[in-house]
Amino acid sequence: MAMKEYNKIVRSRIPKIIEENGSTPDIDRVQLFTSEAKQLLKNKVMEEAQEVFESNARDELLEEIADLQEALDALKYSLNVAEDDIRTIRKSKNLTRGGFIAHDNAYNETYLIKLKTVDNAKKEETK
Repeated sequence: MAMKEYNKIVRSRIPKIIEENGSTPDIDRVQLFTSEAKQLLKNKVMEEAQEVFESNARDELLEEIADLQEALDALKYSLNVAEDDIRTIRKSKNLTRGGFIAHDNAYNETYLIKLKTVDNAKKEETK
């Protein structure tokens, strides 16, 4: 019987679920606060972000966003980063650069800003 190779992190109950389905998982335990764990978690974040990108139906998109958030939370935990640290950085960036969601109270409108082009002529004039 052929073995399927994964070499990625999975949720903690997945090995048990695999066994309950009659297969035998070959697993390694990776210590959380190591460079290997950090790389595996970053890979998982990329995998989940790709699945968000590929999702279209609302329910599927919500599931993938939840998976992405779970992976991000695990990465933050492995880096010993508190939610308050992230919140502080987000606040600072929102004050200096804004957020991804914009509001126009005059028109009672919420929207995104899509940058199409930047005219660098003025920048070149100052050189």
